[in-house]
Amino acid sequence: MSKKLTSVLLFLLLMQISVNPLLAAKNCANTSVGFIPLIDMGANQLYKGQSGGLYVNGSNSVPLAHLQMAQIAAGQVKPVNGKIGFISVGMSNVSQEFIVFQELVDSDPGVQNSIVTVNGAQSGQSADRWVTPEPGTNPWSVLSSRISSAGLSKEQVQVVWLKQANRDTAETPGLEDAMLLKSNLVYMVKKLKTDYPAIKIIYVSSRIYAGYASGHSSIEPLAYESGFAFRWLIQDQMGITNPTGTSEIDYNNSPVIVWAPYIWADGLNPRSDGLVWKCEDFQDDGGHPSASGELKVAQMLMNFFKTSPLAASWFTGSAPPPTMNVSPSKTPTPPSGQKPGDANGDNKVDGLDYVVWLNNYNKTVSNGSASGDFDGNGKVDGLDYVIWLVNYNK
Repeated sequence: MSKKLTSVLLFLLLMQISVNPLLAAKNCANTSVGFIPLIDMGANQLYKGQSGGLYVNGSNSVPLAHLQMAQIAAGQVKPVNGKIGFISVGMSNVSQEFIVFQELVDSDPGVQNSIVTVNGAQSGQSADRWVTPEPGTNPWSVLSSRISSAGLSKEQVQVVWLKQANRDTAETPGLEDAMLLKSNLVYMVKKLKTDYPAIKIIYVSSRIYAGYASGHSSIEPLAYESGFAFRWLIQDQMGITNPTGTSEIDYNNSPVIVWAPYIWADGLNPRSDGLVWKCEDFQDDGGHPSASGELKVAQMLMNFFKTSPLAASWFTGSAPPPTMNVSPSKTPTPPSGQKPGDANGDNKVDGLDYVVWLNNYNKTVSNGSASGDFDGNGKVDGLDYVIWLVNYNK
């Protein structure tokens, strides 16, 4: 090779490094950023004004009303013409991690044979690009093509693992990047519902540690802060006020959303369950997982889907279906002559009654079943939905 050609190639490589920060070397000295994982933060511990926990008030437990919606959704995941379509949606990290997860699924006899996994995550397709695709690259079209190539119909796609991040954003004094990410996630879950109406449940994870990364948009604290975006997304569906507001999504325009494994840990500083992220768990850019990092995420996913009461029944095919946690004290006998779940008094429990429940969801009411409050506790919530569902079409 001539010296001139060598010089040109070296110049181009240096230029590529300067414009593509993903090629920057990782910083293995940055073994901690000092943030507390959301699962280890209590209600009184704050980060930029936000308390910890995956759901509400520092708790990692699913609130009862939302839990019951998730139990119903998970219980409805069943083979359609012999198949349960399980797709991933996200960017390059998600694609890498899901490939290894697929290998574990295919080699594990404890996974139901009807599960068909499709890696819909795509390199370079961050959340903003799923919202506004770049010319010539539409991740939704690629997703559709991959689903078809796997021999799945839209009606068979029922489960999603969603993990995302924004691109080309920077840290701010507040949580603006997380707020933008939450807005992008709202668009994505709504479109998933529109394009694949048979989806029952979306399991979400935020980013892994990015403290070893150098010079690109997923460095800390943005990876850590992405956890708040997913929490706000779920809170929005539950009707709980959060910094991004409420009412963008509900149980009608989005599948039920719950946490899959929360996979962020503060580098080598162990979190409560012992999880750490070593420098060797990442590729040279410090942002993408290496083989060991991919396997770490894949194993956490496998453990979750095989053991979680909100996933194991459909994933293994042998675990019992989710148990409805309805307290007998919260399901009093309805007024004489009125069917449970019948809101409009026509002596039928049907879609019209569901509309009444949905329009009053998360409201305090005083007129009982007429407003969808079928258990008479003064609030229209997931307990009332369970009553409607159990009596539907009766």
